[in-house]
Amino acid sequence: MEKNQSKTPDQNLIQKLVDICKMAKKNGADAADAVFSEGTSTTLKTERGTISELKVSGSRNLGLRLFKGQKITEVASEDLSTESINYLLSNALASMHYLNDDKDQSPLQTRSSIKLNVHAKNCGTDLQGQGKKPWSMAEKREKILAMESSLLGESSLVKNVPYNTWVERQHHSYLVTQDGPISYQASDFAQIYSSCLLEDGPAKCMTGHHLSGRNLELLPFNEFAPYIVKRGERLLHSHSLPSGQYTVIFEPDIFADLFLSFGTYWNGKSTVEGLNPWKEKRGQQVAKQEFNFLDVPRHPEAFHHYMFDDEGLDQSDVPIIQNGTFQNILHNSKTSKILGVPNNARASRGPGQPLNVSGTNKIITAGKATKSDLYQGKVLLVMEEQGMHSGLNAVSGQFSFGARGIILNNGVPEQAFNDITVSGNINEMLKSDFLLGDKILPDTSHHFFAPEMRFNKMSISGSAKN
Repeated sequence: MEKNQSKTPDQNLIQKLVDICKMAKKNGADAADAVFSEGTSTTLKTERGTISELKVSGSRNLGLRLFKGQKITEVASEDLSTESINYLLSNALASMHYLNDDKDQSPLQTRSSIKLNVHAKNCGTDLQGQGKKPWSMAEKREKILAMESSLLGESSLVKNVPYNTWVERQHHSYLVTQDGPISYQASDFAQIYSSCLLEDGPAKCMTGHHLSGRNLELLPFNEFAPYIVKRGERLLHSHSLPSGQYTVIFEPDIFADLFLSFGTYWNGKSTVEGLNPWKEKRGQQVAKQEFNFLDVPRHPEAFHHYMFDDEGLDQSDVPIIQNGTFQNILHNSKTSKILGVPNNARASRGPGQPLNVSGTNKIITAGKATKSDLYQGKVLLVMEEQGMHSGLNAVSGQFSFGARGIILNNGVPEQAFNDITVSGNINEMLKSDFLLGDKILPDTSHHFFAPEMRFNKMSISGSAKN
């Protein structure tokens, strides 16, 4: 069967998936639903002025959820042939009697019409509307080679460009039952990533950055090389710091990575499994009163808008922390049933994977602190991290990771630092008297939005002497 290159549902594929669900019933299942995903990816890398890699790959995966009595199992296959599916079904159904009962999942219900969520090229970022046309492969090749040249030519301090690439991906997914389709989603994704090595005598610095969007043609290629090199120059002559307590601000990507690492706190599946330390804290103060944190499916500046979850249920905003009070945990149909709370439609499911919980776009609302308030006095701006997840305890809230960045004095860069370790506790941080900036900034992926936050008395371990 040919892959769908358009951004509309493939009706032949839908019928094939419906027929597979019907095959499951004929083989002895009481009900069945299917998740199907397919995608293509193209990667182009350069090295020393030549194309070092051109890789085109594709995948197609079917996931079936089978119901028989009160038992449920998930199976997966890349082969949609009748022979392969019949073999898969017969083995899966024959072994289901070994499974424990699962009374908390129910077969999906088909609706009157299929739900659509299409995030594709020219959808929301129209090339023609901006006076542009799609690039040919030859033009893309020239652009990525020019990026490498731009990085090398931006500064005499740039000695090497070890990584320079662009990636384009297309993805489609379907959710169907034996009675018909429930939903279809399609998305396009483009990314450029480059890194460079800067040297100035004994001082060396490797730094990189990436940009994401729907179209390569709309990414700001001309601004990319100057940004990376300027960033590297700021970090080049860096030193460790004396151990002590410092005022710290994290760049958006760093704080997003840190904060979202504690996602078990608002995850229904983790709550059911007894892994959520905030399970009994709903209605309690977990952060300073000014702090508001929401899951927002259709934030206007977000890269991806979520219309419905992987059970086909419509999604709306969910306040997680409101005025510092813990309000809501994210749920799918199973976790909400077990805990006896409303389902706020955050189901996540992939081919062959059990039902899970996943959020959408995350927003921390703005505070009142101005830029001058945030950067008054001496502030450590953490720009890069290393080993964050290896030094993190999601239950206790403790974290510890290597970092580098710059020291600013009243907003003026003063010195770069490296070889330090930032440590703390996310629960204590949220309750501390930190400042919330008055402007919301996105992370690079446009999935997390938050103001800059100034945290006082953060523990820093360094090797320098006072």
